[in-house]
Amino acid sequence: MLQSLYIENFAIIDRLELDFNQGLTVVTGETGAGKSIIMDALGMVLGDRADSAVVPPDSKKSVIVASFDIRSEARISQWLDQHDLLEDHQCLIKRTLSSDGRSKAFINDQPVTLSMLKQLAEFVIDIHGQHAHHALLKPLQQLKLLDQFAGHQQLVHEVSGLFQRYRELKSQLQSLQSATKDRADRKTLLQYQLQELDEFALTDEEVNSIEKEHQRLSHANELKQTSLIQLARLSATEDTTAYSEHNVSDILQKTLSELSDAQKLDNRLSPLTEQLQSTIIEITEVANELRHYTESLILDPERLFQIEQRLSLWHDLARKHHIEPSQLVAHHQALTEEYRALNADEDSLTALEQQTVSAQKHYFTAAKKLSRSRRNAASQLEEKVAQQLTLLGMKDSILEVRFESHEDTPSQDGLEKVSLFIQPNPGLPAQPLNKIASGGELSRISLAIQVVTVSKGTIPVMVFDEVDVGIGGATAEIVGKLLKQLAESAQILC
Repeated sequence: MLQSLYIENFAIIDRLELDFNQGLTVVTGETGAGKSIIMDALGMVLGDRADSAVVPPDSKKSVIVASFDIRSEARISQWLDQHDLLEDHQCLIKRTLSSDGRSKAFINDQPVTLSMLKQLAEFVIDIHGQHAHHALLKPLQQLKLLDQFAGHQQLVHEVSGLFQRYRELKSQLQSLQSATKDRADRKTLLQYQLQELDEFALTDEEVNSIEKEHQRLSHANELKQTSLIQLARLSATEDTTAYSEHNVSDILQKTLSELSDAQKLDNRLSPLTEQLQSTIIEITEVANELRHYTESLILDPERLFQIEQRLSLWHDLARKHHIEPSQLVAHHQALTEEYRALNADEDSLTALEQQTVSAQKHYFTAAKKLSRSRRNAASQLEEKVAQQLTLLGMKDSILEVRFESHEDTPSQDGLEKVSLFIQPNPGLPAQPLNKIASGGELSRISLAIQVVTVSKGTIPVMVFDEVDVGIGGATAEIVGKLLKQLAESAQILC
């Protein structure tokens, strides 16, 4: 759940700290009070496009920080763990935007790319802006909502993975089956690319360590100075006297000496002198550990230069291959496998053909299972949405889920396209949602669908901006009740 939101120097907001609770949270206020600005800030910290115009003229940068409690969110924890960003049960997302348009993003105090921030946001929160219900007009969004209602996300991911596998094998097979000259040209290109990648020789282990080592070496001098200062405060040595004239150890030793003399006059001071002796021992141990740490810090500009050169080459290679740096190892492996495939003999070609046929079979088996599940869920979705539309003042409206099969053009989304049709009144033909003239009707249809799908969803936080636009009276009261109902299954902000 979203625990808190901190906004600094964003549009008309100088500084704002908001704490949130589970369930339903309603943000109210007059027009122009800044409600939508809060939503814009939340969107920006989760990866929306950053516009330097939101930075006030007298400020250098805007700062947005969102804190999430993820102790019951396994998917989010797993994603953070995979990216070495997991820290207890907290997820702290921070984004800064300078007046010159430069933006920085952080997850649990670690710098991340904007694409990583957007990936995480898909698991964390679902924001419905003032015009977000228009997203419902997109076929892929309609399919996504049906899948969410059906609760077969694991099957959806399985179909997507099987399709990717089938497509990769099919691509390899087509490469092998292409003309000899095409294979030779491709092999020459791969030889050149692999020579570069082989010489660079990046490994998964280095991916995880090189940036951390760069951070440590680039700040080694700062770390050493800080350690020496703190060591000087703990205990005087030849290396630290220049940093502090007074230290804790000397002061405590003097205190112990004087207190021991006083103890001779009153033995009730004995427990205090014993505690003080223990404290001095502990501080001495801390000072020794800090001294060892300080001695272990090595200012190695040559190694730092080598790492920076390697990081630069790493990013250059990634740009050259049009991929993210984190994908370079996998890309290298994929090119290596393709190169081996090009060198394969007829037996390898036959084996690849068999693998492709098998992958296609597995894909279609899973995709047809997904199709059946979708069609079974469609009738239930129609019925439940109709019930909600009745509550929202659209008593005679009927939602229809229509399928268009395309087994001849399979995709990672399955074997069909989904379109939502609405029959607003009896006797009138059902029309696609994009034919509905009333934005208010579309908004209510969107809300009705959200109500029946959120209970089976996996996104813990939902935000509705201007959810009451175009409604009033009894319908507005119903909308409030529906939002409260949504809040039983997710954290709702509106």
